[in-house]
Amino acid sequence: MKAHATNAEIQNVVRMVEELEYRGHIITGVERSVVACVGDERGPQHSLAHLESVAGVERVMGFCT
Repeated sequence: MKAHATNAEIQNVVRMVEELEYRGHIITGVERSVVACVGDERGPQHSLAHLESVAGVERVMGFCT
């Protein structure tokens, strides 16, 4: 999230993440928060990339293990 993202913006992102069938976990740091998205990306209907255009979001990063 952006450094000055509001709590409402963070909660909105979590809601959107959960609508895509992920679990959203908020990690609060000193300067910014991170919304970790845990789940299985099973195709374009579960893609998180579009969240970059949501208010308060700085960038979307993907990690696979």
